[in-house]
Amino acid sequence: MLTITRLKASEYGQLANIDDGFTPHPRKSVVVVAKEGSRCIGRIMLVAPVHVEGVFIEPEFRNGTLMKQLVDAVEVEARVEGIKRCMPMQ
Repeated sequence: MLTITRLKASEYGQLANIDDGFTPHPRKSVVVVAKEGSRCIGRIMLVAPVHVEGVFIEPEFRNGTLMKQLVDAVEVEARVEGIKRCMPMQ
């Protein structure tokens, strides 16, 4: 079963085991992960100054709609935090 959720600050440690292991500061970021069961198969982060960072999806999940689901979820979380603008990618 696929779930997409925002990580709590106490859960940021699990990011160390995903792709490059990048773990942002919990007070300066929003992290949304996609899980199949307990396995993390994707992540997307908003990091201050607000920009998208650390997008990762396991290769076998890259040809579906998971990226859109992650982007939609992180946009919702950005609104919850009052974030209205994001720095453009360079």
